[in-house]
Amino acid sequence: MARRAAWGAPGAEEGTSGATGLPARTVGSMVPRDLTVHAWDLARATGQPYEPEAALVGVLVAEFGALAPTARRMGMSGEPVAEGAAPFDVLLALTGRGPGWTPQR
Repeated sequence: MARRAAWGAPGAEEGTSGATGLPARTVGSMVPRDLTVHAWDLARATGQPYEPEAALVGVLVAEFGALAPTARRMGMSGEPVAEGAAPFDVLLALTGRGPGWTPQR
């Protein structure tokens, strides 16, 4: 609970965070990104539908899309998807996932 309150404090998303030197906003966005993408992993692997909140996906795509060129050079991001792809497909690709992936049956 204290961490959630800390991220809600005025100015929490300003500056950089720790030794990584990443913007604090980026670090704060990592948890919802991971939860959103791992929920897709689980849903896809078990054949369940999953549709994350569009507003959240938009924020995450903007946040991590800006870092994508650097992340790709570092081997930490996947290749971009086709122009006009759905925002969630863009986010999945940013995390190295194939939006069309399905488990082998």
